[in-house]
Amino acid sequence: MNLQAARGWPSWWKTWSGGMLNGGERQVAPTIAGIRRDHVARYEFAATQLRPRSRVLDLACGVGYGSAILAEAHHNVTGIDQSAAAINYAIQHYWRPGALFMTQRAEDLDMQGRYDVAVSFETVEHIEYPLPVLRKLRTMADKLIVSVPNEAEFPHTTNRFHFRHYTKDDLDTLLADAGWSVEGWFGQAGPHSDVTRGARGRTIIAIANHEVKE
Repeated sequence: MNLQAARGWPSWWKTWSGGMLNGGERQVAPTIAGIRRDHVARYEFAATQLRPRSRVLDLACGVGYGSAILAEAHHNVTGIDQSAAAINYAIQHYWRPGALFMTQRAEDLDMQGRYDVAVSFETVEHIEYPLPVLRKLRTMADKLIVSVPNEAEFPHTTNRFHFRHYTKDDLDTLLADAGWSVEGWFGQAGPHSDVTRGARGRTIIAIANHEVKE
C-alpha cells in the first residue's frame, strides 16, 4: 500500500503534505487552544451528535486536535491523514486514551472494521475526485458528518489548495450519488464561528445516513 502516492492530487500537495506541517491551510498548534475556533467548533459539534462511546473515523485528521476532542468526549477514534509529519505530530501532542493515528490517503482507504460515524471536515474540496471516497466511506460507516466551503458565500477563485467549493445543492447531489441521504444541514458564518442550524455561512456541514429519501 503506497501511503504517500500523489495520484489524484497536484504535485505541490504531495510535497507540502508529506514533509511539512503547515503549507498555508493546515491548523498546527501543540494545544487545542491554539487552533482556530471554527475548526475546533466543528469537532465539538460532532461530539454532540454521537451516541456514547461511538467508533469514529476521522478522515484527514491533520495534526489530530479533532480526534483528541472526540476522544476526550469518550469516543473511540481512528484518525488518518496522508501526511506522516502530521500523524507524528498528532501522536506527540494529541494522543488521548481511545485515539489511534495512522498514515493513509483518503483515496486509498483499505482499512478493516466498521465505524458508527465518519467525520470529514474541510477534506472534500481537497480531493479531485471525491465520489469514490464517499462511496467507500458508506461501506465503512453508518453515518457521515462532512463540511465543505460554501461556494454561495465563499467562492472558489484562486485558492490553490482547493479543487472546488460546493453549494448546498452541489453537496447534496454529491452525497446522494455516493449513497448518502442528508438528515440535517448546519453552517458556520466565518473563521471564528460556532456551528448553527441551516446551510448558511462560509462553511456548510451535512449529517448524512444510509436511509433512502422517499
